[in-house]
Amino acid sequence: NLDALHDHLATIYPGMRAPSFRCTDAEKGKGLILHYYSEREGLQDIVIGIIKTVAQQIHGTEIDMKVIQQRNEECDHTQFLIEEKESKEEDFYEDLDRFEENGTQESRISPYTFCKAFPFHIIFDRDLVVTQCGNAIYRVLPQEGLLDVEKLECEDELTGTEISCLRLKGQMIYLPEADSILFLCSPSVMNLDDLTRRGLYLSDIPLHDATRDLVLLGEQFREEYKLTQELEILTDRLQLTLRALEDEKKKTDTIDARVETVGDKYMTVSGLPEPCIHHARSICHLALDMMEIAGQVQVDGESVQ
Repeated sequence: NLDALHDHLATIYPGMRAPSFRCTDAEKGKGLILHYYSEREGLQDIVIGIIKTVAQQIHGTEIDMKVIQQRNEECDHTQFLIEEKESKEEDFYEDLDRFEENGTQESRISPYTFCKAFPFHIIFDRDLVVTQCGNAIYRVLPQEGLLDVEKLECEDELTGTEISCLRLKGQMIYLPEADSILFLCSPSVMNLDDLTRRGLYLSDIPLHDATRDLVLLGEQFREEYKLTQELEILTDRLQLTLRALEDEKKKTDTIDARVETVGDKYMTVSGLPEPCIHHARSICHLALDMMEIAGQVQVDGESVQ
């Protein structure tokens, strides 16, 4: 839903105060009332465009949406009325009757199987007493005091940062046959490290839960991010090395005298690259010997000059 989307965006934009949405039935039973809570003002028109696009592209439904209550000092949120353009009431009531008929049947799944299939769920009654929870929650949370509401209320440290280490998100479902609330949830984690720090494993997340895919994608993203950071560090080092090399080249051009030959002229050097104390004498002997030998070489009947 929209809240889950903003919850995901909060991981990309830390510190973002995400808005919240909830729906209630209209007074006359036609349409829905969307309650929009946000600290930022002037975004109600964007909400209308988003809801219409979601209804059209995901549900294939054309809707009319209008603001019925603006945000003011007395009301801290904006209310929208959502109505379907071409609603088929007969199909709606047929689906409602079919739903009520199925709801009267006895459950074909035992509590043990339900706790195993949904390891992250909590059922509590009107007194906020937890009557049932999933296998994963039962293993992670301390068993002593789990069903004791007074103990949870008395200990102030449970309202601190320690309780936030296991963040659950999901939906509340009312169970009329038991007069209880079912909190069907999933752990809010991004990678495997988040799971292990909370005492959970990837196998604790059921196959039908999209959180498993989200954790794997988060792990892949984290590894790719590490490789990107290492590549950036190596690139910075390479740029520093290239700049240092350019500086050394400039120093060499400034200090050394460079001699270049032109045409068919050649040059000999003595004392390089190994220093020699008799370099002047050696180069002079070489020049005299080359002149003597060159006079003995004949080219077209004449000695080489």
